[in-house]
Amino acid sequence: MIDLQLRARLLGLLASGEHVDRRSAEDAISWIRRCETPYRLRKPDVPNTHLAAYAIIRADDTFLLVDHARARSWIPVGGHLEPGELPAEAIAREVREELGVDPKAVSRTPFFVTRTKVTDGQVEHTDVTFWHIVDVERAAVGERTVDGHEKLRWFGIDEIRDLRDIVGLRRAIAAMERSDLRLRCRSAPKLGDPRQGDLNLHVMAE
Repeated sequence: MIDLQLRARLLGLLASGEHVDRRSAEDAISWIRRCETPYRLRKPDVPNTHLAAYAIIRADDTFLLVDHARARSWIPVGGHLEPGELPAEAIAREVREELGVDPKAVSRTPFFVTRTKVTDGQVEHTDVTFWHIVDVERAAVGERTVDGHEKLRWFGIDEIRDLRDIVGLRRAIAAMERSDLRLRCRSAPKLGDPRQGDLNLHVMAE
């Protein structure tokens, strides 16, 4: 059973974020209120619907994507939340694990929410995904993930339109651009920093 305070914090993020797709946000709010837990407790599908988070990592007019082996698609850095994590915390962890760098900034609130059915070819589950804007030092990002298994590449928006999109990436980028979202920059916290909730960045519409 999810802690009531943690459930309230998740709901608060959805209520305060700069959502473009209100239907998705409201659907996620309804699900979090009624589910026993929003976290994945056992791979790949227990419970069948659970939280994930993706990072929109942008430099100039390009976006960083990972050539995900199992998904057979280029997708953003991100993944499932660990029990008790907030989405921004999960994204900071995934950036460190996959890119080997500390994020300079992570938006505290999501700007977009998607609900996507995912399958590994045998088992299907549903990801409720919080999308956040992340700032990293581009020069520090290599050509492969830390484990060396997956390629990393910066894509222009025209190239992204031609990619196989299984996670709603094009919708998320369109939502970001329609809202002209920007980061109010502060340093991203280290994992375990007790001030983490206060230091995460805010996504703003200018």
